Amino acid sequence: MSSQIVLSVPKMMCNGCVNTITSALKDKIGAEQVECDLDTKIVKVIADYPVAEVISVVKDAGYDATAAD
Repeated sequence: MSSQIVLSVPKMMCNGCVNTITSALKDKIGAEQVECDLDTKIVKVIADYPVAEVISVVKDAGYDATAAD
């Protein structure tokens, strides 16, 4: 069952970052939905994966990420 995972990605600065993160999440874990907010540096992901694995995908794409409250 898919769930929403909310991540803080402080170094996400531009649309290029958004595209890189979105592509990585969709390609590597088949995320159903990815929403990136450049103003808040928050990424919301709907996927059937543990938070740690989603964070790992974002880190592999070149961005530090942590679970957001």
